[in-house]
Amino acid sequence: MTTIEDRRTQTAPTLGLLARRYELGRLLAQGGMATLWRGWDRRLCRPVAVKTLREDDTAEPNAHTRLRREALVSAAVSHPHIVEVHDLIEVDGHPYLIMELVEGEDLKRRITQRGALDPLDALDVAAQICRALAAAHEREIIHRDVKPHNILLTADLHAKLTDFGLALSPLDTTPEQKDIVFGTPEYMAPEQAMGGRLSAQVDLYGLGVTLYEALSGDAPFRGPSAEETMKQHISTPITPLRALRPELPEPIEEVVMRALEKEPELRFSDAREMEEALARAAYATRDARVAFAMPDWAPGFAPGFAPGLALGAASGIVPAFARTAPLGARMRFAAYDNDARRARRPARMPDAFWVRLLWVIFALNIMLALALLCAFVLHMAV
Repeated sequence: MTTIEDRRTQTAPTLGLLARRYELGRLLAQGGMATLWRGWDRRLCRPVAVKTLREDDTAEPNAHTRLRREALVSAAVSHPHIVEVHDLIEVDGHPYLIMELVEGEDLKRRITQRGALDPLDALDVAAQICRALAAAHEREIIHRDVKPHNILLTADLHAKLTDFGLALSPLDTTPEQKDIVFGTPEYMAPEQAMGGRLSAQVDLYGLGVTLYEALSGDAPFRGPSAEETMKQHISTPITPLRALRPELPEPIEEVVMRALEKEPELRFSDAREMEEALARAAYATRDARVAFAMPDWAPGFAPGFAPGLALGAASGIVPAFARTAPLGARMRFAAYDNDARRARRPARMPDAFWVRLLWVIFALNIMLALALLCAFVLHMAV
């Protein structure tokens, strides 16, 4: 343990010690009501994230309630795509939320720094968040603030949903003020902006806006004020995704636009259905890429399956397995299927074949020479 701590402290200076267990390191992020620090758990020898209130919000009782609510709701849902809560402590009247540390960046920063994501990457991230939302909705928890800022990504695009501070759950014991609308205006569903009754479709709409931004580089609505942005979500038609990126396959646009329907009943019925739609769109996108990338064959060697492949991609016909298996398995199946198609292409003989053939010819020549030599010796003996 000494070796671990020595190696860690060389690169992570300690700014403080909480509850004689958690070391406070460098600042990771700072939001409107909370700050996030990198920390170290001395007892379990692992890095953690420490979330606490901003200095000017520590005296606000609602801020304390929100942080405790986030701890309770996050702890109630255990899922690989939801940031895990380890502990909730209080030091000198200040609450600290100890969470799993996700090494990477949030989706918002990735979009801001690198632009729109590759379509398959965006679909994969959205599908992972669908699974997280499905787990939360099964426990009657509505996140209410699904946005790129609250989606953390590792280097290999493993996505985790975080910040359940605004979530609605059966754990709530105090009624909310009716005249306050909770959420982020750029990612707020129409019924949420109007202060209406909320359902799981609110989170699917927020995920639809997030996917729209991940594919186009910007959110569909961004008004001069929060009120104007919410009005746009309520009544303004959304610009079709392919009007901004014409190269996107149509199945992707269909999934996004359905998630962004103004009426909740016109959206996906639940997160599982949206995940299935994302899987079909990913399969069609991958298949279309293979069809588009077919090489130019020499005359007389063009494979007969290429037109059929293009037709299958255009018609959206996929095996039953691709409609029922999890998204990761579907993507692997698509890769294996494409590898099988490539295996049916005409291929040149391997180099080892020609080497063996030359050795056979050489051996036959040696045998023929020995036979002639034996015949000559017998002739001379006679």
